[in-house]
Parts: sequence; C-alpha cells; structure tokens
Amino acid sequence: MIVFVDCEGEPLQEFTALYVNVEKQLIVDVFHRHVCYPFTYDKDSFSRRHIHGLNRDFLSKNGLSNESVLLLHFRKWLSERPYTCIYAHAPDKEKRFLSLPIQDVNLKPWKERIYCNSHQIALFMKLNFVKICDVSCHAHDFVSWKVKCKQSPSETDCAKKNFSYHCSLYDCVECFLFFCNEK
Repeated sequence: MIVFVDCEGEPLQEFTALYVNVEKQLIVDVFHRHVCYPFTYDKDSFSRRHIHGLNRDFLSKNGLSNESVLLLHFRKWLSERPYTCIYAHAPDKEKRFLSLPIQDVNLKPWKERIYCNSHQIALFMKLNFVKICDVSCHAHDFVSWKVKCKQSPSETDCAKKNFSYHCSLYDCVECFLFFCNEK
C-alpha cells in the first residue's frame, strides 16, 4: 500500500491523500480536507482569488481552523493505514507541510501531460465531479476561480486553463493513474 498526496494554496487551503493498493490499482481510502483562514488572508491572497478559487462560504462551512488542525487529522488518518511510501508531484510543499519523506511522481510537463491518459481521465473526473471513495470536488466550491490573463498565453497556460480550477483531489488521482500506467 502506498499514499499519494497533494496540497494547494499559499497558505495551504486544501489537502488530499489517497491510500492505494498499487497491485490492484485501486484507491482504498481518501483523506480530503480544507482550511478556512481569517478574512484578511482571503482578501489578500492572489492564490485564493486567481488560482485555487475556493470561496469563503464553502471554507467557512467545511474548512478546518488552521494547518495544525489539518495536520493532526491527517497524522491520525495516516497512522491507521500501513504504507510503504508516499508520492506526490514536485513534492516540496508537501514535504515541508508533512515533514515526511515523499517521492516525486515526475509528471510530464504541462504541454506533454495533456496528451497522457492519466491527465485526460483526471480531467474527465474533475469536470464531471466523479466521486472517489465517496469524495468529490465541485465547481461551485471554486466559484472565484479565474484564468490568468495574458495577451499571448504559453502552451502551459493554455493547458492549465483547460484543466480548470486546481483541486488536490483530482491532482492526486492524476498522479496515481500516471504512476500505475504511464511512469
């Protein structure tokens, strides 16, 4: 059994972990939580307003009070699940947050990633709010998501725009699918 993790936001506002049976290519369990920061963080956060787009109403109803509480919940969840390794894509933020060793899945660059089956499946799941172990993200939770405006967007910008709002749940799914089928 292995674990895939992903977090979104600065400060952290969303965290997901998938508990996976790699031999069966099966997601066994999901840890998916949010953090609701005081209004001053929300008002000033470029990330919240333009990239992750999680809205205040959703976070005030569903968010934990801070990263420390989120970390406590996650450590309890993880302690009840034996695993051999933790994976993430470009895991610097996850390593700092969790203080655990994490291996890099090494997803392809965006302009190549959009052609990978793992990306296409994760995108379909995100856009159709497919549940993973009874957990899903919904576009209305991300209503403030906006595309970065540029006069001449790069291939990477276009790929990210097509992938829509950032969501740690479906990003984890993409890492899992890539690891099992395309690495």
